[in-house]
Amino acid sequence: KGYLDLLKAVDLLVHKEGLNVECHFCGLFRANKSDDMLVKSPEHAREHFEDFIRAHQLQRHVFYHGVVLGEEKSVLLKEAHFFVLSTYYDREGQPVSIIEAMAHGNVVIATRYRAIPDLIIEGKTGYFIPPREPEAIVKKVVETVADKERYREMSRETVRHFRSCFTRDRHLRRIIPFLYEDCFEITPRQ
Repeated sequence: KGYLDLLKAVDLLVHKEGLNVECHFCGLFRANKSDDMLVKSPEHAREHFEDFIRAHQLQRHVFYHGVVLGEEKSVLLKEAHFFVLSTYYDREGQPVSIIEAMAHGNVVIATRYRAIPDLIIEGKTGYFIPPREPEAIVKKVVETVADKERYREMSRETVRHFRSCFTRDRHLRRIIPFLYEDCFEITPRQ
């Protein structure tokens, strides 16, 4: 979701900013008009992705893992510093991937889209960026890595935020009353 924005951001980080970054892409490719007007099928999206990497000489910086689960996902998230989801996918909801990234201390960079603003505290656990603006991703990464203490504090804050709001128990305690109230008419006993 929004992979082309991130690819362009990596290109700028490497070739314009001179940073030696690694970017790991996970998940399936989709062909969705709202996400990327240039692709016709998931296969075409993957070809487009790989062509961009070759054309911009990003083979040492960009890695595609496909669908990752379990320990493999945990390892990738533990080793990451940022989690970027520049989505404008028409079926987006509340991405669990952001919650998983925060549990591992990743500073989140995402679009202010659908339920994503309910997950991130601007400037504390991550940043919001406009869709289709890779330069905004670059700006947030460059600013944050320039101030190591700021990065460390944001990383700690993402874990605190996860623990206070998004563990399974906390999430269920917050959501069950809403589900219960919406599903059943509650009348006081006399």
